[in-house]
Amino acid sequence: MKKFIVGAVFLGLVACGQGQQASVQAPAASGASDFSREYTSVVLPANVDFDFGYTLVSERTFVKPENLEVRRGLMLEFLDGDVSSTVKSLADSFKKSGFSSRVVKSGTALILTRKNSPEIYVEVKDVAERKPQSDGAKGSVWISWGVGSLQQTAAE
Repeated sequence: MKKFIVGAVFLGLVACGQGQQASVQAPAASGASDFSREYTSVVLPANVDFDFGYTLVSERTFVKPENLEVRRGLMLEFLDGDVSSTVKSLADSFKKSGFSSRVVKSGTALILTRKNSPEIYVEVKDVAERKPQSDGAKGSVWISWGVGSLQQTAAE
């Protein structure tokens, strides 16, 4: 029955002269930065939206051996600006979502805090410090935050 209905719809389109037009149009391909923006908007806290071009190049969960903290991290590559403008933009973006920031590592990293949220560490590097994977990347942004502890899990 399903095949009959699909066939009838197709014949109806052809009869109306729209069969060729429908088969020629293909969906538009989305760029890597579209995926990156959609992915990070799900992973990062609500209302955090970066106002610079970037591409998501990796995402991972890891354990810090010194304290068995489980952390999640995102590696982004920024496509415009430089290290200092990107650090400022990141601080502003998180501030809109209620985070306060403290600058560390001579202005290239931030520690972001907000009540009832895990502390977020952000570090920005230019292309001389980390070879980019994206064409036209000016540098990278590493964002990580705690998601639990292996010690805590073992105790439960």
